[in-house]
Amino acid sequence: MTYRSLFGEYLKTARRIDIVDPYVRAPFQIDNLLELIQTFREVSDHPEELSIHISTQNEDEKVPEMIDVFDGMKDELQGYGIDFSYDFKADHDRWIDTDNGWRIILSRGLDIYEKFDRFSLGNIRQNERRCRAFSVVYKRMA
Repeated sequence: MTYRSLFGEYLKTARRIDIVDPYVRAPFQIDNLLELIQTFREVSDHPEELSIHISTQNEDEKVPEMIDVFDGMKDELQGYGIDFSYDFKADHDRWIDTDNGWRIILSRGLDIYEKFDRFSLGNIRQNERRCRAFSVVYKRMA
């Protein structure tokens, strides 16, 4: 299971995605976010016109560290033509909204993979990773 197989068709014509996942904190969760962004770039009909916003949360004392991480991502992604923004206003629910009318409701957020070893193929390829139990609901918004 890959982000491409789960989300690719829904992201293809989108120019903007808004991600709500309160649990994007640890390095592996940041990696998951970057892998989703890369998937968005790869499947997009408009890879130079992408806008991505993440709403997450963290403990007050860790917010400055996450601001540094997200600002670094913003600078890096800008070089690829991606406008990246963030806030720390997420509650418990997790979803992705697209400007082409889809809401993708994620039971586990982006954290669908079991832990994998640094030297495993799963470290390089999502399709080599084992998945945790999760559900995804695709809802067409009016």
